Amino acid sequence: ELMNKLVPHSYASLTKIDFTSLDTTSVQPLGIYGDKAALVHFLHIVADIDDETAALLMAPTDTSSLSRLNRPTLTSGLYFLLPEVDSSSVDETLGHRAFVMYWPEDTTWDDAAIGAVRRNRTTFMRYLTKLTPQIRALISKDHADAIVWKGADEGDDFDDDFDDDGSDMEETTHDRFFKFEVSKTTEQEEGAQIYPGFEFAHPDITSKPSPLVEDLPQDVSTLLESRLAAGECCQGFLEPKFIPYKRERKYISQEYNRYSLSAELKKHKNIVLGDHLTEAGIRILLEEGGLESRAADLVAGWRKDVRTAESKRDKEMRDSMNEVQSEFKAKNTRITQELKVRLVQAIVTAYPLLDPKRIMNLSDNEEMTDKLDCLQELYARYPQMKIAESEIIDNARLSSINSTSYKRVKERLLAKRTEVMACDELSEGQRWDLLDSILHDEKKEGGLITVLSNGVQWFKPTRDAPAPKMSDQDFLMFLDDLATQNPSLKKLTQDIQDLIYDWVTRKLEDMVAKAFEAAKFKLGLFDTIRHIQAVGEKGNKILLIVDKPSGISIWLSDRLRVGHNQPVKHFPASQRQYYFCVHEQRRLLAIAYIEPTGQILVQVQSFDESFSSLQAKGSPQNITTWYQDGLPDLKHICFAGGPEELCLVESSGRARVFSFISQQFRAATLQLPDELNIHSVYAAPDDSAMIVLEKTTSDHQLRVYHWNSFGQLPQGCILPLPEGVDLRSATSFCISSIGHRNNAALLALLPTQNMMQCLNIQIKSKNTAYAFKSKDERNNKVLESTVHNSFIDCYSEVWARYPVVSAIKRETLSSQRNAIASSITFVCSHEPRLLSTYFKRTIRDFERVTRKPVERILDAIEIHADSIENLDWSSFEATAFKAGEWFVELLCLIPIHIAVAQHNSFIPLKDGVLDSLQEQRLLGATVDQITDSISLGWYESIFNSYMATKPVKVVSSMGEQSVGKSFTLNHIVDSSFAGSALRTTEGVWLSVCPTRDILVVALDFEGVHSIERSPQEDMLLVLFNTALSNMVLFRNNFALSRDVANMFTSFQASTALLDPAENPKLFKSLLTVIIKDVVEGDKKEIVKEFSSKFSQIVSDEREGNFISVLHASQLTVIPWPVIQSRPFYTLFSRLRNLLFKQPTTHASAGEFLLTLKTLMAKLKAQDWGAIDQNLTKHRVASLMSTLPRGMATGFSELDPEREELKNLDNQTIIPWGDDSRDIVFCLSKSADDRAASLLKLANAWKNDAARHDLDELAQHIDKLVSARLCHIREWIQVNTARFPTDSAEIRSLKSAFQDSEELLRAGVQACRVDCSTCRLPCLLPRAHESPDHNCQTSHQCLATCEYLDEHDQEEETLCGLPAGHAGRHLCDPTAHSCGEPCALSSHRGCQINCMKVPGHPADEGHLCSARNHQCGKKCDLQNVPVINSDGSKASFSCPNYCVAAFDEEHGAHVCAERLACPIKCQLCSRLCTMGDHLHGMVDDEPHLCRLEHACSHECESQGICEINTEPRSVETTFTGAHENFQFTKYTQIANRLRCAITIPPGELKHPGAHTHSTAANVFHFCEAKCENCGYICHLPLNHPQREHETKHGSMQNTAWAVEGNADAVVEVQGRKYAARDSGTPHICSSVCSQLGRHAHIDYCRTQTGVCKGDEFMHIRERMLPNPDRPKDWISHKLFWARIGNGYVSADGHAFNCVNPNNLRQAFHVIFALDRSGSMWEADRMPLPNTPSTSLIARYNNNRFGAVLSALHGFWISRSTTGSARRDAYSVIVFNASAETVISNDFTSTPDQLLRRIVDTDTDGGTNFDVVLRTAQNAMENYWTNDRAPVIIFLSDGECNLTETVMYDLCNRAVARGKALSFHAVSFGELVWSQSLRRMVEIAEEVAKTAPKDPLAPYLVPCGYTDAMDTIKLAETFLNIADSLRRPKASLMRA
Repeated sequence: ELMNKLVPHSYASLTKIDFTSLDTTSVQPLGIYGDKAALVHFLHIVADIDDETAALLMAPTDTSSLSRLNRPTLTSGLYFLLPEVDSSSVDETLGHRAFVMYWPEDTTWDDAAIGAVRRNRTTFMRYLTKLTPQIRALISKDHADAIVWKGADEGDDFDDDFDDDGSDMEETTHDRFFKFEVSKTTEQEEGAQIYPGFEFAHPDITSKPSPLVEDLPQDVSTLLESRLAAGECCQGFLEPKFIPYKRERKYISQEYNRYSLSAELKKHKNIVLGDHLTEAGIRILLEEGGLESRAADLVAGWRKDVRTAESKRDKEMRDSMNEVQSEFKAKNTRITQELKVRLVQAIVTAYPLLDPKRIMNLSDNEEMTDKLDCLQELYARYPQMKIAESEIIDNARLSSINSTSYKRVKERLLAKRTEVMACDELSEGQRWDLLDSILHDEKKEGGLITVLSNGVQWFKPTRDAPAPKMSDQDFLMFLDDLATQNPSLKKLTQDIQDLIYDWVTRKLEDMVAKAFEAAKFKLGLFDTIRHIQAVGEKGNKILLIVDKPSGISIWLSDRLRVGHNQPVKHFPASQRQYYFCVHEQRRLLAIAYIEPTGQILVQVQSFDESFSSLQAKGSPQNITTWYQDGLPDLKHICFAGGPEELCLVESSGRARVFSFISQQFRAATLQLPDELNIHSVYAAPDDSAMIVLEKTTSDHQLRVYHWNSFGQLPQGCILPLPEGVDLRSATSFCISSIGHRNNAALLALLPTQNMMQCLNIQIKSKNTAYAFKSKDERNNKVLESTVHNSFIDCYSEVWARYPVVSAIKRETLSSQRNAIASSITFVCSHEPRLLSTYFKRTIRDFERVTRKPVERILDAIEIHADSIENLDWSSFEATAFKAGEWFVELLCLIPIHIAVAQHNSFIPLKDGVLDSLQEQRLLGATVDQITDSISLGWYESIFNSYMATKPVKVVSSMGEQSVGKSFTLNHIVDSSFAGSALRTTEGVWLSVCPTRDILVVALDFEGVHSIERSPQEDMLLVLFNTALSNMVLFRNNFALSRDVANMFTSFQASTALLDPAENPKLFKSLLTVIIKDVVEGDKKEIVKEFSSKFSQIVSDEREGNFISVLHASQLTVIPWPVIQSRPFYTLFSRLRNLLFKQPTTHASAGEFLLTLKTLMAKLKAQDWGAIDQNLTKHRVASLMSTLPRGMATGFSELDPEREELKNLDNQTIIPWGDDSRDIVFCLSKSADDRAASLLKLANAWKNDAARHDLDELAQHIDKLVSARLCHIREWIQVNTARFPTDSAEIRSLKSAFQDSEELLRAGVQACRVDCSTCRLPCLLPRAHESPDHNCQTSHQCLATCEYLDEHDQEEETLCGLPAGHAGRHLCDPTAHSCGEPCALSSHRGCQINCMKVPGHPADEGHLCSARNHQCGKKCDLQNVPVINSDGSKASFSCPNYCVAAFDEEHGAHVCAERLACPIKCQLCSRLCTMGDHLHGMVDDEPHLCRLEHACSHECESQGICEINTEPRSVETTFTGAHENFQFTKYTQIANRLRCAITIPPGELKHPGAHTHSTAANVFHFCEAKCENCGYICHLPLNHPQREHETKHGSMQNTAWAVEGNADAVVEVQGRKYAARDSGTPHICSSVCSQLGRHAHIDYCRTQTGVCKGDEFMHIRERMLPNPDRPKDWISHKLFWARIGNGYVSADGHAFNCVNPNNLRQAFHVIFALDRSGSMWEADRMPLPNTPSTSLIARYNNNRFGAVLSALHGFWISRSTTGSARRDAYSVIVFNASAETVISNDFTSTPDQLLRRIVDTDTDGGTNFDVVLRTAQNAMENYWTNDRAPVIIFLSDGECNLTETVMYDLCNRAVARGKALSFHAVSFGELVWSQSLRRMVEIAEEVAKTAPKDPLAPYLVPCGYTDAMDTIKLAETFLNIADSLRRPKASLMRA
């Protein structure tokens, strides 16, 4: 709007701005900033805002305020104020005066503002100072008085110079020391409390049997009581009803349709209906079987009796329900009414014009209450209910009125809107007809006559006209306005409103019903509900477990379809005892059952994400051996707090927790009190505790047992019921949660009271909170010493963050006018001297501290002060700029976000925004489509038009996080990237620095190697950077990380994707490595170290090193000085010089823009082919889309205005070479269009062109056509000059141009055959389809009659003969000649009348003046077989007639085109050029145009012509056994190209074979394909290399093979797969790195099954798919070799995978166990109730025995993998000395290992150093790369640690290539654990420096644990064992 106000039509959209037209005017911007009060005062003066607006502007803008949602606010930012002035008063030279105002946030000018506000302040002040040399700061009195002058009021006599020797170091560093401390804030112990909740009444909660049931069986009546059916987060209840049984007999098992049943019954004469038939059965027999017609009277009586019985039943049911509902009504009416009010409020919010009282059906006297006390109280206590209400409103879809009748009336009214608005001028009858046609859609004949101001107009019905679109909200306002403006339409608007209110009323009833929606299902009489629960999101599914006579069935159904589908599981009837429990959050179902044989088994089953299916998670676990005293009497089971743990509660009160992962019971056992009368046992919804509901003598109470302290408190936390709560009559209980899982609740159903009681349970877990806070009060005072000094200090913030003088200066504002010195005017009450002194001191402090170069720029700023009233706001003086340049300066200051890397993909953004809808639309898009979708916002117009011709240099910044990448770019190119000490840059940002000769584009990249980015994402960002840039700045902190090879991993990985050889214009950047913070004395050594490490990289990678591949062998290393030193800033100019010396790779901004977009599109589509191929395709596609319009008009666009054809790279206009720019040619194939176009061209030459020399017309048109073709040809040449001319795309473009040329020329060639009406030549296009010829004139001769003497001389008499006639001109042949019919009038060409003198002798015969009387017979060229250019066959018949003289002998009848063939060329659309009209009569005679033709055949050479490197990506759904998810599937397409050899003129085919190129050595790709993904080898056909190479895609030909049973699962990148799941979601080239240590699977090739070697290992287990077929693990190398010479993928898929014999990641686990004297104490003893308890207790019934129990559990857990153990174990016991009792054992069983150490004695002190050295020796002596080192160090005592010993141990592991996983376990007092904690800290510190192991990317983390008792110790060891597990699986060809 602003730009269009300055220059109309200069702004069309964000991406289309005409800066050139904006340069025709100028602006004088004056910067304004200040506090809100002062700015509002300013707006009063310059904008005359009213008080209401001022109040809105002054209101706080707190985003948390609800009131903000209902009032307009002004967002913080820059605003452009253009005062309203008379256009005549605007100085044309200086242009428009304008204000650029910075509107602040509420706390912008607070010195203690948060970081985000400070950064915004600095950024906007940066923009303001760059755009406006003159600034006025408006500071209100309150803010001005709060400024602390810090010595400025003492005078301005201070030395502006300062020394560099650090003499004032004390002054600058005294405020740099800040003290902090960590303090404990809260400490919470375990506990629980119970509070009263809410009561919910409902008539269906009842214990009364149905009153209609008679003789109810006694054993069934108890099943009819209501029961709860709550889930973990949603609640419901079950209301059973009894359906009396009926007996049925079935004698025939055959199925009948209606016809076969009728035929069967007709066989029987007499039919008796037994008593057993149901009503439905009788109806089937009557209606489908045809019995009704056989006994009509009997059937009529039966139907009457049925109706009577149904009526009676319905009445009894209604009476029963009315009785119950009347009892419930008093309790529930209020909440229902309030809910109605709330829903009506929502409706009225959507439609404000609706009357809420009418919706509620209230009379005028009744008031609608707005008090919702009951509802609000409920929502306050249970927020989830508020969410449920919102969901009901959202699901109601109130945004549109979904009523069919309303929509139809609305559509008709809008379609007839014009007629309705003018209806007051109609007669009453006409008005009623109009209104009736709108309301009732009746078709009326005729129309309406409406009298308007300009006369009478006839309006026909507009029923079929499309109605304008209008929202329902706007339509209601339209109705209201219509009724106000046209009282006669009130009836119409009322009728439409009635339709709306009817819909609203129904919608309200539906919404209320949704709040009480219920599910129904039926069960058999002998079915028992074992479990019912609402599950899934929002409780939309029902889990139902029913005990039936046939067994136990499990249903999962939608709430409203329970029991309608088949059960997901069914357990046949047996003697088993089943127990069930559900964990909804983890989607698990646990089953425990006791076999009749005396075994107890447990199993876990898993629901899918939508709770639609149920799958077993492994085989049942037999836990019988853990019950040595006999089988337990189980009573309850529930899930415990750990992952896949199950708590089993026995009737004896013993509760134990079994782990499905370790296959062991927890060490802790809970023995419930004997007196406990357990009603039920539950798990808390948040997994924090077990809740036991017990019956007491008086009522009920709860006991809470926390899982974290399970077994320690047998009594638990006892929770008696709150006072006043009586649950003795409750029949059903459950534990659920209200609103959030932490809000546990006990729900109890009280049928006798028709209600449900809720009690809230607060469960507290042990938790301690800490706070980090400042300790130094002095420092706090320093930080808070000022309040509003930021009004002035903001300038130093801008100077510090951004450059004052950048290395490359912006030169956008090249034409300043009336340049005025930079100045700042402070509008406040302070003296100018005080402000000037403070500002000078600010400059001095800034220069002294930062040492930035400023070039006297800051000293040149003039400081003024004045009051707001004294300043001139209407005619101020400010520097004037061209408006276009000024806006470009503004926009180039603002960086734009252009791309991000997420989910291992490169994602371009549209106008700086990540649009999810845009991403969905681009699924499966081509590179061209993606390229066209990318938009760079405001930079589009700069690159495309305003500065399109300037060459571009690209400088980019990459590196580690927080190393000053953005800061560096800002100081080189004067950009405004928002860098800070925190990580703020994400993805890629772009900014532009315009200079006089070039555009410098700056790209700021996020930090590499961050935890938020995967290596794949880093690689994509690096690839984009290095391909596009001219100089890459890579900043790093070498002082912290000296691993150069790892630093450039993503660079090296990128070398295998886009090939620089195929992209000669890319990868030309200079890599500049900047090592930050290097002092002078270290620079040579650091450069030397870098040089040696780069040399090693080059030596290892050889020709594939990233320096040569990505950077054209260019590398510069710069040791950068520390910040705040002068050399720090002087080096920026050196970088500028390096950049400008780099060759220019982007010749113009337009070319750069297309390259940038195409490269981003290729990375998104994962197209690794040559970019020139994509650029060519895109350019050709752009030209092809414009070509038809360009050929026809000479312009690229016509609407909204004509746009010239341009060079698409630099937007220069293609000059016109003639005057044909206003000529429009026709390229349509329509005969009428072409005829009209030719006539227009002819008449533009001369009117009635057929009367003139058509040769001259043809020459004129040919000149115009040639000029247009020359113009288009030059346009194509200019836009394709930089692309390869022999590409298939360019050839297709040239072919399209030739086709268009043929079409154009064919449309401008006149037929020239005599007109069918006169004798002029036909002016229709040649070969027109019409049989008649038309000269396109009046057909009359325009000459004067030659017999003038026989006419009145005053009046001119025209010739009356047809135009073009022969002989004399006669007005009437009968008047001046014989006039009798010519004797030859039957011949064509005759002029009808005899032209001889009147009365000539009869014997002379009558003869006209025609030159030739033609034969007139049809041309002989009839039904000639022809071949069209597309190869199809047809026939041709000439429509013309023979023109030979009738009296001459002629052997053939030939028309006027005797010397031209009218048939089209067989190879194109031109006409045949043979000079014989009848040559087509010769058999097999070809028709050719005598020009060259492109061959239409495909290349027939061996191999593949072209591989479409752009992968074909399709978003699809993976459906597996365990989960479903969306992913992108990548496939590849191979193309056969068209033959490139041209067919010589006059020939039908060219000599030789068809080939797609004319080169001497035509390239064809190898035909081999990857068997896993189908991608094609991109090496030449018959390549000498043994292995094939390709870029891989989705592994669509593979499936997962997983070791174990059908339930085995492998997890890869967070996704779970089962055997036989498709491998399509994975890419061949990345699956190995995703799997880590792995091997491949192939079918075994031996018969014996004995196969073992370095390359393969036999799999002994049955493995899906095809479990009966033996398989082998095989090496990576062997795998690829077997599929055909192998594949080496160019994107990094190398032969470095592990030997399959060493497949599973293995560990050397070294146990260092304390055996000192304190371990003899018996305060902690071995675990009870385990198979090893008695053995351990016999030797060590003490602390050390507890350690042995935990150790044994660890070994058992690690041995349950089902295959031979590959872990090696070493055990070291220590006191003051260390002894190795087990060394590198990988064969013994857990029991054997235990027996070897069980008798170890305990005595003596402790020495940590000696055991660490012993552990190091054990690690190094038995080191192997196949086993990662793990040390578990346990001690209960205190001992000093020599840290160097620990460092040595960890460093030795890293030196050998693997990090040490160190676990310290404290088994004593916490005060003695400091040394153990320090061990772990050292291990973690060293582990971070370890190189990544590509074969084992999974690193077991270090850890410290306090094990205060035996149980905790056992759990610790099991957790460590679990952390070492990894799945074993691979993909194999399906």
